[in-house]
Amino acid sequence: MAQEAVSKLLDTDKNVRLIYKEYPILGPDSIQGSKAALASVKQGKYMKFHDTLMNTKGHLSSEIILTVAKETGLDVEKLKEDMADDSIERTMHANVVLAGEIGARGTPAFVIGEQMFGGAMKYEQMQQAVEDARQKQRK
Repeated sequence: MAQEAVSKLLDTDKNVRLIYKEYPILGPDSIQGSKAALASVKQGKYMKFHDTLMNTKGHLSSEIILTVAKETGLDVEKLKEDMADDSIERTMHANVVLAGEIGARGTPAFVIGEQMFGGAMKYEQMQQAVEDARQKQRK
């Protein structure tokens, strides 16, 4: 799973900076999950919520998303309110535009250095891509 590889890379290399971009491509529930993740930022629980949601087995539904939100300590009513904020929709639109510009056709997708990688990557692949990007930057 890509999430495990990302976590391991972050644990072993403290000089890696990770930026998540919510990119919902799996329909209405995916959109709800992305909205909830973006709204969770306002409560300071994005990483905890995101990681828990990504590790949830099976098909996500609005009910499961809100259950995960509650389990991760989010104020669910505040979350629902924040999900309806226009800024969430604008951010998601900007992410879709960015994905098109860089050629991301699915998730996960990774940009490491100046190179885009589509699909899940193993830890060793990520580690090598980071090292390659560092080497290229040194030149």
